[in-house]
Order: sequence, then C-alpha cells, then structure tokens
Amino acid sequence: MAKQSQSQYLSLLTTIFAITAFILMWVGSVRCNFIKFTDTSGTSEPISREFGIWAYQFWTFIATTDGNYVVKTCNSYPDSMSLDASWKAARAFCALGFIFAIIILIVQCVVACSSDPEKASGGARVAPLYILTGIFQGMTLLFLSSKACKNN
Repeated sequence: MAKQSQSQYLSLLTTIFAITAFILMWVGSVRCNFIKFTDTSGTSEPISREFGIWAYQFWTFIATTDGNYVVKTCNSYPDSMSLDASWKAARAFCALGFIFAIIILIVQCVVACSSDPEKASGGARVAPLYILTGIFQGMTLLFLSSKACKNN
C-alpha cells in the first residue's frame, strides 16, 4: 500500500511539473514578444516593436464616447508575408513541441489516476517524450536566425 501511494505522489508531482512546463512553453512561444527591437534615434522616448513566431505587436486606436484609447494587441502575420526556412522550421518545431506536450499531459493524467502500482510508474514511458519536447522547444530558437531578426 505504501509503495502504491508513493508512486501515485511521484506521478502527481511529474504531472504538476508537466503542466507548469506546458504553460511556460505556451507563454514563451505563442505570444508576440519573443524578440524586441528598440529604436532610440530621433525621438525623446524609445520606440519598441515586438515580434513572435506566430504574431507581432500591433496597436489599435479605439474611439468611444468615454474617450480615446490605444490598445496593444497581438496580430497574426498576413498570409502575403514570406517566411524564410529558419522561421518555418521554428514554427514547425514549436507545433511539434505543443503536440508532444499535450500527449505527455494526457499520459501523465492517465497514469496519475491509475490504481495499479505497476502502471503508475509511467516515467520510463514518457521520458523520451520529455526529451523530444525539450529538443523541439530548443529548436524554436531558429527563429533568432530568421529574417525577422536579421533585417530589423
């Protein structure tokens, strides 16, 4: 009985780590602030532009009866924009990382709910998935060698 509860706690702990890693991966890869360029020439205050793998920073001017507002949002890149090989590879590895992370989360949740202590030790089965997901997320750094970084 003690071995079963210990393996369930370890499985729960790895599930919590997997969820935390998934959230951090999502925030780091999907938002539009993967890279930032700041221009200080000719202005009293620096002007910053932010770009991501999937979207870029965009400002929208909204006029309402309460006043005028400038809202900072993320917009997807237009279809007419040409992406170089590094950028496409970074997007592909980012997508693969998300797919593998979701598979890991599903496997870990199933293992955590298992009442069989033999099945509860699912770490050996998902260890290669963790390694591949880490490699895929590291390969998203190819974005830094794309034309998004080099021509700005």
